[in-house]
Amino acid sequence: MAGVAPHAGQSATLLQSRGEEDLPLRDLTEAFGQAFKLYLKSSQHRSPSYINRSLTWLNRLAYIAVDREILRCNPLEDLPYEKKVPPRHRAISREDLQRLLTHPQADPRLELIRRMFLFSCLTGLAYADMQSLYPRHIGQTAEGRSYIRKQRVKTRIEAFIPLHPIAERILSL
Repeated sequence: MAGVAPHAGQSATLLQSRGEEDLPLRDLTEAFGQAFKLYLKSSQHRSPSYINRSLTWLNRLAYIAVDREILRCNPLEDLPYEKKVPPRHRAISREDLQRLLTHPQADPRLELIRRMFLFSCLTGLAYADMQSLYPRHIGQTAEGRSYIRKQRVKTRIEAFIPLHPIAERILSL
């Protein structure tokens, strides 16, 4: 383990762009870590999670070098990781919901998936809650309205969910 060998793609081209083929571990610096991050971000257009994963592996390599007394300390220890982009959750539009309601699927498996998704949309139940849904969880009020009463899987809190008429129809199929 004399140096940082070029790794399948990214670090190899970074080193080659600097006119080097290999980087001895003793020459590993925080500046190299910053340059590696910048290279992945600007030249390779990599996502923050990819950059963080690459930095994690480079950090592990540096810690191995410290353990084997090739380096006195890890120069990449204080190198900041990239902030992850928060996921963009998009709610289903009325038009998309209407299209799902009016277009049954020919394939029975796809039709089951469509009905489960619609049922989830109309009740607000997560997949895990629907997976553990049994007929004993469905009841009727004194007025004759159907409801679901069950303990939610994630929160362990009992939920009382009045059923939309379309959700009732899905259950009766």
